[in-house]
Amino acid sequence: MEGKIKTYMFSGQELIEEEEEFDSVVAMVAYAMMKNDSEVKQMVEKWVSQGKRIIYFYPGLSSGDVSGMKYIGDVPDGAMYLG
Repeated sequence: MEGKIKTYMFSGQELIEEEEEFDSVVAMVAYAMMKNDSEVKQMVEKWVSQGKRIIYFYPGLSSGDVSGMKYIGDVPDGAMYLG
């Protein structure tokens, strides 16, 4: 998969849609899961094809509720979830 994919970020309690390069998202998921890019590439492709949302949560910027989301792992200054 190439090009941009949709990701999301909580701002306050609001979920904001963004677009990021596929390779950048794969790198961040790999970082969060402590795996290499090749291990997570197919996983991210599957999530995108299933319509799942990759969500960044930064506690300093957000008070959104992530309790119903699947925790992927930590990223700098926050965490990543699948919703």
